[in-house]
Amino acid sequence: MVVVPSSSFSFYDYFNRLTLNQEPDSALQTFALKQNHIKAHSFNFANSDEGSFSWLHSGVRLARTDPMISTDIGSWHLAQGHFTQAERYLMQGHLKGIDEATHKLLVLWQESEEHSKINELDVGGIANWDLDLAAAKLNGLMATGEQDKLTLLAAKFRAQTHLLPLYYELVEFKVISQAEPLQRFKADIDANKCPLSITLLANQLGDLRHWQQLATEYQKSNLNQFLCIADVRYVKPFTHACQLETKTPIRCNEAQLASELTSLAHAPSDYIALMLPKGGANVHMGILYLDRADDGKIFTHEVAHLLGFVDEYKLKQSHPVCQSTNSELSWNIATVSTKTVSDGYISLQQLEKLPWYTQIAPTINANQANQAKQTTLTKIPVNQTLTPEGVGVFVADTCMESKSVTAFKPIQRNTMMNNHDYPLPPLYVHLLGQNLSRFKMPSYHYNFGVAMYRAKKGKEALSWLNKARH
Repeated sequence: MVVVPSSSFSFYDYFNRLTLNQEPDSALQTFALKQNHIKAHSFNFANSDEGSFSWLHSGVRLARTDPMISTDIGSWHLAQGHFTQAERYLMQGHLKGIDEATHKLLVLWQESEEHSKINELDVGGIANWDLDLAAAKLNGLMATGEQDKLTLLAAKFRAQTHLLPLYYELVEFKVISQAEPLQRFKADIDANKCPLSITLLANQLGDLRHWQQLATEYQKSNLNQFLCIADVRYVKPFTHACQLETKTPIRCNEAQLASELTSLAHAPSDYIALMLPKGGANVHMGILYLDRADDGKIFTHEVAHLLGFVDEYKLKQSHPVCQSTNSELSWNIATVSTKTVSDGYISLQQLEKLPWYTQIAPTINANQANQAKQTTLTKIPVNQTLTPEGVGVFVADTCMESKSVTAFKPIQRNTMMNNHDYPLPPLYVHLLGQNLSRFKMPSYHYNFGVAMYRAKKGKEALSWLNKARH
């Protein structure tokens, strides 16, 4: 029990004097907190675990007048994903000139895609901007497509020595034009070396940088000899034309993309790739869609789809691949009627239709020549290697959900098409090199042509379809 005299006594002053050189005992501290004493809250905040009820209770009280504590509270809420509370407290710190609050406020708005707020935030003269703050302001204008303001900002960056790296990125990513762009990423679009190419597109600085990193990784892959990176470049905002759900494949209104991204009519490539804030990576004919959180392995896997490879992991029963039998589907997957696979065998007639039959034929001819002459229904075992290299006819997981269709693959072991941690096997690379055009996707112009036709825009559809390459 704390007993204090009442006449001519100020507990507020008493507690201040008492705590000048020492910490209060627990009973007095508890009483002072009940009295909402600022200094008691300061002791409590400093001695409580971050994020605890006690820490938050005192922090909220202190944040009214202390911008550093307001920033601390806002930073904690940001880390917890409490964006509304984070914005409130970080804004208090920003308005009092706390740089940490300003930077974290910009991070918050970038993560929540609230770019207009970034553009409106007053952060003082450009001479005082550091690279992170400048990049955030730049990214806000890129994400909202304010080209005139971007051009003006680029000129200011050019006049500030410490901001020149950002100016060079604006030139490199074609955000602004310059006679001789400076490129850190070296594209390789020699037609003799790379018969196919892809342009990587994004409308935010962080995404363009990520594309650049993925492109550098991809150049080391064994697919780079067939399909090269033509360019990494900026395009104006396009996210509004897309449906984005974390666990759902990215889908975009491609007629809208064709209408709004007019610069794509001159993209120097067969394919384009768009990076978006979230959603499942996938390929739709000549367009590759990627989540900004995806890594180089996922990107290379999607490029393999462009070149004619199908997933070897289990697909939904409703997936188009598993709706019918098709021996001209891809390099690595063929589908047959489950009824025709009897007792673990398929017929030689079926085998001869497989895209990888040329790899098996010499062994078949050598071991079963006489039998093959007698009947076209010679049975060939499934799930057994038929060549010394391990090639055969193996049941893939691809259409396991289907009762009527069975999918076959040429090798038993894991590959990139069912596990991103594995490379594309030499057999697949060899098959691809024999006839690159056999299963590849049509160019992205075909996407836009078909989308425009469906939108009843015949003139635009014809223009795009005339550019398409199959």
